Amino acid sequence: MRKEVEVGVDTGGTFTDVVCYEAGAPLRLVKIPSTPHDPAQAVLSAVDFMKDEWGIDPACISRFVHGTTVATNAVLERKGATVGLLATNGFSDVIEIGRQLRTSIYDVILSPETPAFLAPGRRRRGVVERIAADGSILLPLDEDDVRASVRSLVEEERVDCIAVSLLFSFLNDKHEMRIKEIISDLYPDLPVSLSCEVNPEFREYERTVVTAFDAYVKPVIDGYLMRLEAGLKERGVIAPLQIMQSRGGISAATIAREKPVNLFLSGPAGGVIGGRRAGTLGGCGNIITVDVGGTSSDIALIRDGKPILRSEGIIDGFPVRAAMVDVNAIGAGGGSIAWVDEAGGLRVGPESAGSDPGPACYGRGGERATVTDASIVLGYLNPGYFAGGRLKLDPQKSRDVIETTIARPLKLSVEEAAAGIHKVVNAQMSEGIRLVTIKQGEDPRKFALIPLGGAGGIHATALADELGLTRILVPQSPGVLAADGHVHAPIEHAASTALQQKVSDIKIEDLEKILAELDVSVGSLMANEGSENAPTTISYTADVSYVGQSHFLPIELCLGQGVFSALRDDFIKLHDRIFGYATDGELKVANVHSTHRRVTRDQTQTATLYKTATVIGDPRRVIFAKGGTVDETPILQRSELEAGSVQQGPLIIEQPDTTTVVDAGWTVNVLDTGVLLLEKSAQ
Repeated sequence: MRKEVEVGVDTGGTFTDVVCYEAGAPLRLVKIPSTPHDPAQAVLSAVDFMKDEWGIDPACISRFVHGTTVATNAVLERKGATVGLLATNGFSDVIEIGRQLRTSIYDVILSPETPAFLAPGRRRRGVVERIAADGSILLPLDEDDVRASVRSLVEEERVDCIAVSLLFSFLNDKHEMRIKEIISDLYPDLPVSLSCEVNPEFREYERTVVTAFDAYVKPVIDGYLMRLEAGLKERGVIAPLQIMQSRGGISAATIAREKPVNLFLSGPAGGVIGGRRAGTLGGCGNIITVDVGGTSSDIALIRDGKPILRSEGIIDGFPVRAAMVDVNAIGAGGGSIAWVDEAGGLRVGPESAGSDPGPACYGRGGERATVTDASIVLGYLNPGYFAGGRLKLDPQKSRDVIETTIARPLKLSVEEAAAGIHKVVNAQMSEGIRLVTIKQGEDPRKFALIPLGGAGGIHATALADELGLTRILVPQSPGVLAADGHVHAPIEHAASTALQQKVSDIKIEDLEKILAELDVSVGSLMANEGSENAPTTISYTADVSYVGQSHFLPIELCLGQGVFSALRDDFIKLHDRIFGYATDGELKVANVHSTHRRVTRDQTQTATLYKTATVIGDPRRVIFAKGGTVDETPILQRSELEAGSVQQGPLIIEQPDTTTVVDAGWTVNVLDTGVLLLEKSAQ
């Protein structure tokens, strides 16, 4: 009888992480070097590896879930499509005018902070039409004008995609939909992004920006997914490709490519979902996830088992109004480069050595000290067992580069310089955690820490000590937890619409009608996902503010008797927690949202870790942040730890995907679920 296999793959800057669940078999995982020139190649190499090394027939794969950085990289590297923008006549420059907000108000010379590169002036056209603020048509659409503008953009500017953002189209989409039909008639294969489909909410600048971003990455994502699907098919994978979205749910690749702007935080979202599951298995709902990879650290907050979502994210400094997990990304990872500034101060990041050439210890020509090199010098990493032994490290190169670039200029020993690098990067991560928690009105000391990513476990106890945290939960496979999160993420789709009414003016029957219409829209997407046997849950939220405020807070809507009084109470509590005050002023609803979610995998199901053939782990000299130098530090293998066992730090726990450093004063408890619970010993 053929066993079904579920696979999760997450593409990172240094490694592409893979997890494989097979019924009745141990959990398998591997880290494959990423291929930045074409990320699909590393994903396909993972399939080849599973077949050659694990004997897994690609035809047995029943689910293949993928998290990708392609959309984000297209923006960061400015390698997106050539976009043409159609806007209401007289408003085509909104994307360049932007708002008065400036992030660097003290700079002598201010740089533009609007994404005009998406559609420069020569590729913007105003079309004759006008929708009024109540949704009525003031000026009919001039279709001949539209045809002339589209022909000009395609024939003269050679655009690859067109974005359309008209005034008040979120109230009346008739003109935008007609423009789409006209473009299709003229150029059937030309991709189009409509603001009424991408983000039908008020605020012209934000709506235009997110629509332009959607158009910018649409051909890139479409081409990537087509190549990946073709490669999987060639290898015999018949399962449909599923993609992680920024909000923490997965969708079919065919649906994801229709609105690719929802994929910007695809990878980090998997880490948050994996962290939520680890919290559940560890009996904790309030957690902080710290995903430490090769180039950055992604920090997120999970409250009462629910990841914090935000309605607008920031990509490369620009606002992207799409639902995303609230992740604070900082330039501090294993590949972050350490350097000495002009004042003689030790700095770390944000520049990274990446995967090529990578840290000096990789032996690929890296000539600058990184956090990973410091970890080698301090004894945290086993040079012969990095990434499960797939990459051999050279400790001497780490010592040489730290001595030359850091220790000698600062008149320190190599060990002191390495310890200094860790202190600096830990301070940066700690500050990132404070920002995520305190800005939400939360005390970080009331949360448990979940380290993930290839380097998360190395910094866990040091971060907890600095922040005053007393509990750390280490998942079974923290180094590939984002890939694991992809497998366990729910199928999820959402839709929204603008409302723009005072709460006192909203009638319950009107609200129910609006939400029912959204349910129909979302339901059609869910129907294309399969897995009909799994139950679907539906939730509603409203974006609420005081009348006159320019920002809003998301509040859960519970339809029924007292819905508006509950809405007010919840808003006041949240406003008071985040901003420190609340009043009894009148409230307004800006937008409402409907979210459908379908969980297809048991979140509490665990698997034993696959045991390596060779036990590697002789005691070695380790320099701990709190415990000092321990010449014979115990080195434990994660797969050998039995449920119920207790270990006292200082010690090192190794496994193929990561290393966990347990400093003095911490106790390791192995839970029945396979999660490690680290607790701070009483002083």
